[in-house]
Amino acid sequence: MCSIGLILLIVDIFNSIVTKYSAMSWASLLSIIIFVGGIMMSGIGTLGLYISKIYTETKKRQVYIIKEEK
Repeated sequence: MCSIGLILLIVDIFNSIVTKYSAMSWASLLSIIIFVGGIMMSGIGTLGLYISKIYTETKKRQVYIIKEEK
């Protein structure tokens, strides 16, 4: 999502330079929203991975499985 938003923003900036239209358009606003949304989703995903590792550690289960007892 971040890369798509960044590409859209670059294309919009390029179009505004070529066509000399400097007003804020809906395309630039949309690309900024997509870029920021991608950053937020990446952060939430990283946070979710961290919380899942904490959850598995707090279960205090054994790291190994015993096949049979003597």
